Amino acid sequence: MREAESRDAVRVRDATIADLPVVMVIENDSFSDPWSEQAYRETLEADQATMHVAINVTGDVVGHAVTYFAADEAELATIAVAANARRTGVGRALLNAALLVCRRRGSRKLFLEVRESNAAARAMYGAAGFQPVGRRRAYYTLPTEDAVLMRLEIGAAGPSTDDRAGS
Repeated sequence: MREAESRDAVRVRDATIADLPVVMVIENDSFSDPWSEQAYRETLEADQATMHVAINVTGDVVGHAVTYFAADEAELATIAVAANARRTGVGRALLNAALLVCRRRGSRKLFLEVRESNAAARAMYGAAGFQPVGRRRAYYTLPTEDAVLMRLEIGAAGPSTDDRAGS
């Protein structure tokens, strides 16, 4: 993926091993049950996955996202934004990058799970066209909480997103 800028001057690019120290800080600050560094290393090496990072105007990594691909479906497995960069368009830029890669890979549907209580994320996904399609009871731990399963149908032209935020 080439670097791309969002309207808030956030660049999104493919992640590298060198990004992992900062990714892990954001991960640990964002989630009560974070992914391990090994999980991210394996993701970076996987052919059926992409990992993006968002870079702010000062060159700092301020977010990351992972998308998995299987046949004509994809899953947005995780997205995290540094606390000081939330509600500034970073999450949307990462989502746009994932959507662009989905279209390029021929994905027809993109799925994700989100904590039921995460109103900000659910609003962002809803604004992007995701629809709730199910619930995973007690999916999350620390604390135990249901996940809302959401799906976006990606048409031939793709969703109406800002193509500047992807590869």
